[in-house]
Amino acid sequence: MSFKDIFKVDYSVVNSAHARVNLIGEHTDYTGGYVLPCLLNFKTTIHISKNDKKEYRVYSKNFNEQRNFTDFIKSRNNEWVDYVKGCLFVFYDENKHIPNNHLNIFISSTIPMGRGISSSSAL
Repeated sequence: MSFKDIFKVDYSVVNSAHARVNLIGEHTDYTGGYVLPCLLNFKTTIHISKNDKKEYRVYSKNFNEQRNFTDFIKSRNNEWVDYVKGCLFVFYDENKHIPNNHLNIFISSTIPMGRGISSSSAL
């Protein structure tokens, strides 16, 4: 499935981020210590376009499912879409000058989940 297959429009923005692992210094970065991170050859890619549906529409190729939402409130079941909601909440909170547009978001990733190589950080 592609972005156009899911949302019936072309994307306007695409970006990606690689997985990483800390060669030394694990769990010291958030206390001000030093780390030596290394990028890995896995990555998460997102394709985005605005929409006029008055909701955020997010499709995960890895989960093969779409979630739509209108607010950034965390789900009751700790779903994968909560990571997206959190990213959008922080983005709009720190960039108040940017209008809160509703988006189509297509996520695909080659980063193995739950393996400690920053799959959620790449998002």
